Amino acid sequence: MAASFDSLQNGPFSDFGWHETELDGRVYIPLRSDFTSLALRAFTELKAPKGGSQIPFYDLSWLGGRNHHRGFRNFRFRANKLLMFSVEPRQTIWKQKETKGLDIFVFGDAGQVWGDNRSTLDPQILANNKFDSKNWRFATGGGLQYRWNKSVAVRLEVGHSNETNMVFFSVSRGF
Repeated sequence: MAASFDSLQNGPFSDFGWHETELDGRVYIPLRSDFTSLALRAFTELKAPKGGSQIPFYDLSWLGGRNHHRGFRNFRFRANKLLMFSVEPRQTIWKQKETKGLDIFVFGDAGQVWGDNRSTLDPQILANNKFDSKNWRFATGGGLQYRWNKSVAVRLEVGHSNETNMVFFSVSRGF
């Protein structure tokens, strides 16, 4: 996806404007049987302010939460750019039908945000200004998934990072 956003012409929000590109790649690989698979995901969101404008805080790229890094709280890290990878081996432990059954899975998530130039003094913001190997955030975990059909599943996930443990419940196929 590619997009461009412009601010209102006059008023307190007239200095906002940016270009945005989002890429989300997913691959599902069967491993030796119909009951075991490997799900891989690479996701990036690249936002660039137009001219001297800004990106509002609530529209910055973010890392954390069920869809964007399961070991951290929602919206935990924010900046103009994001890169994230997920790996999730899945094993069917009870098959009712071809598309219906119970799976267990483990996962690993890694990601970082960078390009945060909202402040020249705040050390937390300055730490996310550049893409750097020390800014990678990692999480691991696992869970259960009950597949109702091809498009609906109930998932319970537990993620762990160096900051916290998170529990997520969703009605989704995951990634």
